[in-house]
Amino acid sequence: MGPAWPNNNTNPQPVEPTLVVNGEDDFEIAFFRPVSAVGLKLLTNSRANHKITLTFTDASQEIIDDALLDTAPNTFEFVGFQTSKPLRAIFIDTTGGASQNEGIAGIWVAP
Repeated sequence: MGPAWPNNNTNPQPVEPTLVVNGEDDFEIAFFRPVSAVGLKLLTNSRANHKITLTFTDASQEIIDDALLDTAPNTFEFVGFQTSKPLRAIFIDTTGGASQNEGIAGIWVAP
Protein backbone atom coordinates (compact mmCIF):
# COMPACT_ATOMS: atom_id res chain seq x y z
CA MET A 1 0.00 0.00 0.00
CA GLY A 2 1.03 3.59 -0.37
CA PRO A 3 -0.12 7.15 0.34
CA ALA A 4 -3.48 6.65 -1.38
CA TRP A 5 -4.46 3.69 0.84
CA PRO A 6 -8.24 4.08 1.31
CA ASN A 7 -8.56 2.09 4.54
CA ASN A 8 -8.86 3.78 7.94
CA ASN A 9 -7.20 0.98 9.92
CA THR A 10 -3.67 2.29 9.46
CA ASN A 11 -2.15 5.03 11.61
CA PRO A 12 -0.07 6.81 10.51
CA GLN A 13 -0.94 6.65 6.84
CA PRO A 14 2.11 5.56 4.83
CA VAL A 15 3.89 8.11 2.66
CA GLU A 16 5.89 5.43 0.81
CA PRO A 17 5.19 1.86 -0.34
CA THR A 18 4.54 -0.30 2.73
CA LEU A 19 3.96 -4.05 3.01
CA VAL A 20 0.95 -5.08 5.09
CA VAL A 21 -1.00 -8.32 5.51
CA ASN A 22 -4.75 -8.85 5.53
CA GLY A 23 -5.51 -9.96 9.10
CA GLU A 24 -2.81 -10.59 11.68
CA ASP A 25 0.32 -8.86 10.36
CA ASP A 26 3.16 -11.36 10.76
CA PHE A 27 6.06 -11.39 8.30
CA GLU A 28 8.79 -13.84 7.37
CA ILE A 29 11.77 -12.65 5.34
CA ALA A 30 14.16 -15.26 3.98
CA PHE A 31 17.45 -14.30 2.38
CA PHE A 32 18.66 -15.93 -0.84
CA ARG A 33 22.22 -15.36 0.39
CA PRO A 34 22.95 -15.13 4.12
CA VAL A 35 23.39 -11.62 5.53
CA SER A 36 25.28 -10.24 8.52
CA ALA A 37 22.95 -7.31 9.22
CA VAL A 38 19.35 -6.35 8.57
CA GLY A 39 17.40 -3.17 9.24
CA LEU A 40 13.63 -2.72 9.09
CA LYS A 41 11.41 0.35 9.01
CA LEU A 42 8.33 -0.94 10.83
CA LEU A 43 4.87 0.65 10.72
CA THR A 44 3.54 0.04 14.23
CA ASN A 45 -0.06 -0.06 15.41
CA SER A 46 -1.55 1.13 18.70
CA ARG A 47 -0.08 -1.89 20.54
CA ALA A 48 3.44 -1.74 19.01
CA ASN A 49 4.14 -5.20 20.42
CA HIS A 50 6.69 -7.20 18.40
CA LYS A 51 8.78 -10.33 18.74
CA ILE A 52 11.46 -10.91 16.11
CA THR A 53 13.08 -14.30 15.59
CA LEU A 54 16.47 -14.39 13.88
CA THR A 55 17.28 -17.72 12.19
CA PHE A 56 20.92 -18.41 11.41
CA THR A 57 22.42 -20.65 8.72
CA ASP A 58 23.31 -23.26 11.38
CA ALA A 59 19.52 -23.48 12.22
CA SER A 60 19.98 -21.85 15.63
CA GLN A 61 17.65 -18.98 16.56
CA GLU A 62 17.64 -15.87 18.69
CA ILE A 63 14.43 -14.17 19.81
CA ILE A 64 14.34 -10.41 20.35
CA ASP A 65 11.27 -9.53 22.39
CA ASP A 66 9.30 -6.33 22.66
CA ALA A 67 11.02 -5.15 25.85
CA LEU A 68 14.33 -4.93 23.99
CA LEU A 69 12.84 -3.51 20.75
CA ASP A 70 10.92 -0.76 22.61
CA THR A 71 8.90 0.37 19.58
CA ALA A 72 6.48 3.27 20.00
CA PRO A 73 2.80 2.99 18.97
CA ASN A 74 1.39 4.38 15.71
CA THR A 75 4.64 5.44 14.10
CA PHE A 76 7.39 4.30 11.77
CA GLU A 77 10.21 2.75 13.81
CA PHE A 78 13.65 1.59 12.66
CA VAL A 79 14.97 -1.64 14.18
CA GLY A 80 18.22 -3.28 13.15
CA PHE A 81 20.38 -6.28 13.94
CA GLN A 82 24.02 -7.07 13.25
CA THR A 83 25.53 -10.46 14.01
CA SER A 84 28.73 -12.41 13.52
CA LYS A 85 26.67 -15.51 12.59
CA PRO A 86 25.16 -15.44 9.07
CA LEU A 87 21.40 -14.78 9.06
CA ARG A 88 19.18 -16.98 6.90
CA ALA A 89 15.76 -15.52 7.81
CA ILE A 90 13.83 -13.31 10.21
CA PHE A 91 10.26 -13.65 11.43
CA ILE A 92 8.35 -10.63 12.76
CA ASP A 93 5.46 -11.57 15.06
CA THR A 94 3.07 -8.67 15.73
CA THR A 95 0.07 -8.17 18.00
CA GLY A 96 -3.27 -6.62 17.06
CA GLY A 97 -2.73 -6.52 13.30
CA ALA A 98 -6.20 -7.87 12.61
CA SER A 99 -7.73 -4.68 14.06
CA GLN A 100 -5.08 -2.10 13.08
CA ASN A 101 -2.46 -2.68 10.39
CA GLU A 102 1.24 -3.08 10.98
CA GLY A 103 3.74 -3.20 8.15
CA ILE A 104 7.23 -2.88 6.75
CA ALA A 105 8.19 0.28 4.85
CA GLY A 106 11.85 -0.55 4.27
CA ILE A 107 14.33 -3.42 4.40
CA TRP A 108 18.11 -2.97 4.36
CA VAL A 109 20.70 -5.75 4.46
CA ALA A 110 24.49 -6.06 4.50
CA PRO A 111 26.41 -9.13 3.28
